Amino acid sequence: MAPDSHITPRSPHRLRYRAEITSRGATPGMRSEIHDIAIQAGFADRAADVAVALTELVANAQEHGDPPFHVEAWWDGRLVIEVSNHTTGIGDVVARRDRPPASDAVRGRGLWLVRNLVDVVDVRNGGERTIVRVELSPEPHIGA
Repeated sequence: MAPDSHITPRSPHRLRYRAEITSRGATPGMRSEIHDIAIQAGFADRAADVAVALTELVANAQEHGDPPFHVEAWWDGRLVIEVSNHTTGIGDVVARRDRPPASDAVRGRGLWLVRNLVDVVDVRNGGERTIVRVELSPEPHIGA
C-alpha cells in the first residue's frame, strides 16, 4: 500500500483514494492501487492507461515540485485523479501543450502522454501549489 494511503472501496459511487507522499520516489503500490480503482469504477479496459498517467503525473510532481505530494482519486460517474505538490507552478505553454515535443527532445513528454491517455486534463497553479486533475468518463465526449 502507498505511504499514508487510504482506499474506501464500499461501492463505486463511494470509491475514494488518498495518499500523501512525503519524500521523492516513495510510491510503492500506488500504481497498482489506482489500476484496481479504475477497474472497480468500470474502466477495466483503460486501467493500464490510468496507471501510466498517474505514474507520469507523480514523476512530474516529484521532479518539478517539493513534498508533500498528494494524490486523490474518486469516482462520481467519472474517474477523477488529482496530483498536487508545492511549486511555483508550470508555465501555461507547458500546461497546454497538445503536441509532442520534437523527436530529438530529451524531455517534455509527460503531460503530452497523459493527455493522450485520459479524457480531460486540467492544470491549475494557485499560490504555492500546482494541481493536475485528470478525468475518465464513461462517455468520453463529455468534458473532452
